[in-house]
Amino acid sequence: MTQRTQQSAFSIVQDGDAILLTKRKDVPVWVLPGGGIEARESPEQAAAREVLEETGVTIRITSCCGHYFPINRLARETYVYHSVPVGGTPILSEETSAVGYFPLDKLPTDLFAVHRGWIEEWRSGKMTTRKLTEVTYWELLKYAISHPWITVRFLITRLTT
Repeated sequence: MTQRTQQSAFSIVQDGDAILLTKRKDVPVWVLPGGGIEARESPEQAAAREVLEETGVTIRITSCCGHYFPINRLARETYVYHSVPVGGTPILSEETSAVGYFPLDKLPTDLFAVHRGWIEEWRSGKMTTRKLTEVTYWELLKYAISHPWITVRFLITRLTT
């Protein structure tokens, strides 16, 4: 698949008081389902496609809750949507080692910090548009020191995609 730009789209899939998360195979942390936007695809279409590919769940997007801009090459311009499931059941994919709904008050401790922040901003009820100031080389270095294996897997993934 061809990406149209260096952009990504993610979705906060809410079912009652729980949200859908995936645990990645390449970098074993919990994340919101999402990924790159392909050529001739809108951010909304990309978010819905990525959720379906990664989880087996079909969604209806209800709103855009975040639009984030990178400050360096570590991140991409990113859209975050709120959605609700309308079909399917969570299943594993080629990209995931686990998929499941988590109550908002019991999110996994190893939830990717940036995604945790997006969830908190969504819970504030306001649309967020801002720079991704938390994705910095300094933060990557601190994370690398405390989580070396995950960081190596992340870097390998970034270099090969």
